[in-house]
Amino acid sequence: MSPAPDLSNVSSKPTLPATASLTRPFRAGEGNSETDYVTSPGFQLRRPFNWGLLLLADQASTELPEGPRSRPPYVTATQSAAAIAVRHAQDVDDLHAGPAEVTVNLYVDTAPERDPAYLGSIDIPSGVIEVGDAEETEALEIGAGHWTLQISAEPTEHPEKISIWLNRQT
Repeated sequence: MSPAPDLSNVSSKPTLPATASLTRPFRAGEGNSETDYVTSPGFQLRRPFNWGLLLLADQASTELPEGPRSRPPYVTATQSAAAIAVRHAQDVDDLHAGPAEVTVNLYVDTAPERDPAYLGSIDIPSGVIEVGDAEETEALEIGAGHWTLQISAEPTEHPEKISIWLNRQT
């Protein structure tokens, strides 16, 4: 009988698919707020969303929002989760071009540059918010609390760019 393989160097964190990109994951409050939070997102994800649905939720949440609205701003929410309709990966004009991709930018403790299409709030009691869909999520430590949630989507029909602003409420 052969010995069990050594798995001590194997990460339990899933890797992103080749078509996805993730830049600058962070913990809220790190770095210089003038550059980290104002000029660039703290988190950016670009990948296909096969279900046409972006989920944003507290890591410990068991709530699932109803399906997104059929009219702008295409967002539904519960106390600790939000669902945002985005462009389906299969929604392409050229079948040889590959799946459609959506860019998600998340800003923490930053005011939006313009009026967002959606304004609400979200509870993050665990301090960790997950961003993704039914197939995979990315976890971000932002701190526990009650947050103002603002979302914009471009274009308004079948959004390909989602901007999310989270600001801690005091």
